[in-house]
Amino acid sequence: MSILVVEDDHIVQRIIKKTLERNGYDVLLSDSVKEAVNLMKTNSTIELIISDIMMPEADGFDLLRIRQSFKKFRRIPILMCTSLGDKDPVAKSLSFDANDYLIKPFKAEMLMGMVKKLLDKAWTTILIVDDDKGIIDSLDTMLSDSYNIVSAGTGEDALDLIQEQAVDLILLDIEN
Repeated sequence: MSILVVEDDHIVQRIIKKTLERNGYDVLLSDSVKEAVNLMKTNSTIELIISDIMMPEADGFDLLRIRQSFKKFRRIPILMCTSLGDKDPVAKSLSFDANDYLIKPFKAEMLMGMVKKLLDKAWTTILIVDDDKGIIDSLDTMLSDSYNIVSAGTGEDALDLIQEQAVDLILLDIEN
């Protein structure tokens, strides 16, 4: 399990990294949204994202929009961090489906409390195995708001998938 930290301030980035590593977490670092998205696409072990709101080029709101547009990213909780004093960025990040927020500067205990809370709520991953794409799509539509859904069209594909990704439940069609 990895935590992705998206922060353009390298001092804050190092502080968060040290805190997380002291508590047993693997940490991936990114100083831009573009780099973060590339890491998300290539690393299936990311269980949480901690992101700064205000960054040059693309900001934390852009990352929230990107997470919503890619189904496989929706399950990853995002903790937004800001040093801004007013409540507008916080309210805006929550309206974009951020899971929670933290105001900088923060104490290590506060960060770890938020991390543990969000990881405890981590979504269950359900693997749907069916040769009927319509069934997969229907189940996906019904379940994707509450669960991370992955699918396979054959048993062989399902076996390959579970070698790459942990799943908590398998819904399996047993009839051809």
